Amino acid sequence: MATGEFTAITTSTLGEGDGGGIILSAEVLVSDGARVTATSEGQGSAGTVAMSASGVLEVKGQGSEVSTSAFSSGDGGLVALDAPFVFIGDGAKITADSTGTGLTGDISVVASDEIRLEKGSVSTSATTSDGGNIELLAPNLVYLLKSEVSTSVESGVGGGGNILVDPEFVVLNDSDIIANAFGGPGGNIRIVAGNFVPSVDSVVEASSQLGVQGTIVIASPENNIAGQIALLPSAYLTTNDLLPERCAARRSGSESSFVILGDGGLPTDPDGYLPSFDAFENIPARADGSAYVEPSEEADYPRVQGVMLAMLDSGCN
Repeated sequence: MATGEFTAITTSTLGEGDGGGIILSAEVLVSDGARVTATSEGQGSAGTVAMSASGVLEVKGQGSEVSTSAFSSGDGGLVALDAPFVFIGDGAKITADSTGTGLTGDISVVASDEIRLEKGSVSTSATTSDGGNIELLAPNLVYLLKSEVSTSVESGVGGGGNILVDPEFVVLNDSDIIANAFGGPGGNIRIVAGNFVPSVDSVVEASSQLGVQGTIVIASPENNIAGQIALLPSAYLTTNDLLPERCAARRSGSESSFVILGDGGLPTDPDGYLPSFDAFENIPARADGSAYVEPSEEADYPRVQGVMLAMLDSGCN
């Protein structure tokens, strides 16, 4: 079915036979309170609701719903959404529920790019029977904003449905992933993601009020590295071990000095000074090898040939 406007598309069964399925393909938009449903009110199972699109598949707007329901002993049907980009938001719901003894239907949302829920919900619920399973599969992103993905059983000993989320990035922003049961075991939640980023007000929970709690497995690299970072020392660096011993005597006396060393400079030392260099060319030297400075140049910087000025400051820097 191509893109078009509709209020509701439904199939149902009242007896022993199974209900018919609904298949929508091409560009699909369910909005403004439109409903696509398959129900069972007898012994037969509800039909499947399958929606696929080559581009964007959108279910949005308050009251908009894609669902299967079982009201008696028949099982609920499957809800399957498949498109490169799936958007569920603005109050829209994808549901599978059972109010009788029949099993709840499953929900499968598969995208070749990403799945986004923004103020939307994907849920299965059962009154007494086992809850339905939910899977959200996309290679890149599953993003939930103020949304909920949940399976629940209200009473009886039915087990909660399982939830599988498998993209590269899972981002929960004020959203919940919940698999709860009453008397039976809680559902299991498995999140397989290269990056799992939940906000502090998001909840991932698998519980049972009277039965065994469900399990939560988050197969994602460790993002909390606080315990793996070594703290740097807070003390200031002391120069005592870095200063050569020959400076100790001068530091205890005069606070500053001006020393001219002879030719050749200091011996090379990893912790010592740099080798000597020619600061200027063609500067005469005295017989004792020290630098010669013309009287008229005494106010200028010292000019040295083949010697090195060791220091001219306070201390031995």
